[in-house]
Amino acid sequence: MKLDDSKTQQFWEETANEIGTRFDKFGAVMVNDDPVWVKYRHKVETEHLFRRVEVGPSMSVLDLGCGVGRYSTEFAKKCKSVLAIDYSPTFIEYAEKAARDEGISNITFLCQSITEFSYLENLDFDIIHLGGVLMYMNDKSIEELINQLKHHLRKDGVLIKRGTVALKQRIYGGRSNPYICRTVGEYQDIFQNNGFTLIYRNYIMFPPLPCHLYNKLPVSLQKTRLLKNLLDLSLSVLAKLNFMLLKQKWIVRWFIDPWRKITNVFCIYYKI
Repeated sequence: MKLDDSKTQQFWEETANEIGTRFDKFGAVMVNDDPVWVKYRHKVETEHLFRRVEVGPSMSVLDLGCGVGRYSTEFAKKCKSVLAIDYSPTFIEYAEKAARDEGISNITFLCQSITEFSYLENLDFDIIHLGGVLMYMNDKSIEELINQLKHHLRKDGVLIKRGTVALKQRIYGGRSNPYICRTVGEYQDIFQNNGFTLIYRNYIMFPPLPCHLYNKLPVSLQKTRLLKNLLDLSLSVLAKLNFMLLKQKWIVRWFIDPWRKITNVFCIYYKI
């Protein structure tokens, strides 16, 4: 199966245009209309990242597939400069507005494909962030991208890859938004063969089981103040335990992974 870049781009632009109706701005990039789950995911994902990646005031960051800038703005608060790329004009508009609203002026947003490479000319970065974009790219395009990025990552810099992986074998899916879920092993080979070595890999976050249980309840119960308060409390506790639980990989591997075909993984690479 060969992915059609134009079809993928059209899907994300249409999704971006649903902000304010079906999705909030973070929900659009996650394709999820549950605002509680979306807020929780953003919180624990960013906390996980900044526990594992040191970001200093002299650093520069390249954020590829920046969407509405949820990671771009977080990086910008800690580093010297951020270059953020996305091919959805609507996402870029929201990202620019979010940066302005927060008084952030050290992000440059560009609306273009991350595979055009003109944005890389004469630039080097301490951190390169690939947020959930590789599953929408063909194998050859990924290899070309990684090879390009290798030449623009500074010595001792890191490449961060977040995204969905298949647990057993490659999965092709999506009609309106075709994608390829590759296995951890496939990504390991692609990066290793193109000049990167893995230094950290883990689940992005421990599954937010309270959200799943809450959403299975009748809507009439979901609206009660008691249930909403219990959900908020349980998610608050789970967020505090998230990093500790992620260290217990056997829990997810034995009790959660058997029930699903895909999961989300956070990887950090050094340049060889």
